[in-house]
Amino acid sequence: MLLSDLKTSLKYLLGDPNQERFSDATKGQLLNDASRLVCALSPSQILWSIVKKGTGSAVAFQYTVPTDTGRIIGITYGAKPARRRRAISSVNALTDGTDANPVWWFEDGKITFSAATGTSVVVFYYLGVDVTMATDGTECPLPDGLHPAVLEYAGFLGFSGVKENQEAMLHYQQVLSIIRNLVEDGSSNSGGY
Repeated sequence: MLLSDLKTSLKYLLGDPNQERFSDATKGQLLNDASRLVCALSPSQILWSIVKKGTGSAVAFQYTVPTDTGRIIGITYGAKPARRRRAISSVNALTDGTDANPVWWFEDGKITFSAATGTSVVVFYYLGVDVTMATDGTECPLPDGLHPAVLEYAGFLGFSGVKENQEAMLHYQQVLSIIRNLVEDGSSNSGGY
C-alpha cells in the first residue's frame, strides 16, 4: 500500500477529512513512526519477507554487522545456528551449555563469537533500520498483513497526541489484535525463504 493511500485512510480514521487537526506532513510522520513501532512489536515469523541476509567471514571470531541493521533475527556460524549469550558469566564458555552451538554477543557494531568451531563463515539474518516511507508514492515496506496495524497504530499515536486517550487505546488494542491474529493464522502475506 502506498503512503498516499495510508494517509487517505488515516484522515478518515482520525475523523479529520479536511486536515483541520492533522496536516499531510503530520499524517506522514505518524505513519512512519507507526511503521517502525509495528515492526518492533511484530514477531520475526511475520516479518520474513523483509528480512535481509548478509554473508561474510568472522575475523578473530568477530563479524561486523551491516550498517543498516535494526534487529537481529538469526545467525549461523559455520553450519550451526549461533545462540545469543544470556549472561556475563558465559563470556568464556565455548558453547551455550546445551549443545555444540556457538554463542554470540553484540558489542560496538560487531558480533563476537565463542570459539566453538574452527570455521569462520557467518550468515546473518536481520531487519533493516529503515522501514519508513519517504514520499507519497513509496510502498509500505512491511508485509501486507501488517498494513492495517500500521494504520491503527498511527491512529493511536494521533489520538494520543490530542489527548483522546480512550479512542487511542481502542486503536492500540486493534494493533495488538491484528498482530496476534497474524501469528495465530500464520497468514501475514509475508512469504518466506
